[in-house]
Amino acid sequence: MSTLTITLEDSEARLLELAARKEHQPVEAWARVRLRRAAGDLLQNGEEPAARFAPSPEWLALFGAWSGDDSITLPARSPVREIPSLD
Repeated sequence: MSTLTITLEDSEARLLELAARKEHQPVEAWARVRLRRAAGDLLQNGEEPAARFAPSPEWLALFGAWSGDDSITLPARSPVREIPSLD
């Protein structure tokens, strides 16, 4: 068995502790499962797991394509209401 040591910011370590506690697992077990899952995704798909959720070039080309279409109108907005001061 190998040992992996990582350095985390205090806020990151606290986040991991809270997530592990929520699933009733020690931090080491919680992290081991997620690292194994991330590595398996990477090897299985040949790409970074986050890349699967990135917008495709086709989607990016269409993004904002309706901006020059005058037949699309925005609904009327209600007037802005005053918010009383909390002071």
